[in-house]
Amino acid sequence: MDQPSKLSGAGRAALAAAALGVGYAARAQAGPLNVALLGLGVRGQRRLAQLSRLAEVRVVAAADPDEATWGGAPAGVTPVADPRVALAADGVDAVLVCLPTHWTALAGVLALRAGRHVFLEP
Repeated sequence: MDQPSKLSGAGRAALAAAALGVGYAARAQAGPLNVALLGLGVRGQRRLAQLSRLAEVRVVAAADPDEATWGGAPAGVTPVADPRVALAADGVDAVLVCLPTHWTALAGVLALRAGRHVFLEP
């Protein structure tokens, strides 16, 4: 169970940006942090719920090889099976990898090769 956060909205956004490897000052000037979410299973849904509470973060792409999880995609985002498609989406600043552990390393390498900031969910 997640504990309630005592951080302000700006504090949470700064923490999210720092966790994703993006300087908050630069992000504040550039607009919301656009995130590609890789993995829409249990972990992905938990992180999506947390990200949706942050006005400074916007999920713009999602991928999961299991089409049964696609119903949990954020509104306005069409999920895809191939993470490379989500990584190539316009405007993606950072990637949050919430896939099973046997896919995490590969997804992280693909994201880095795509020039994205990456956070790997343990």
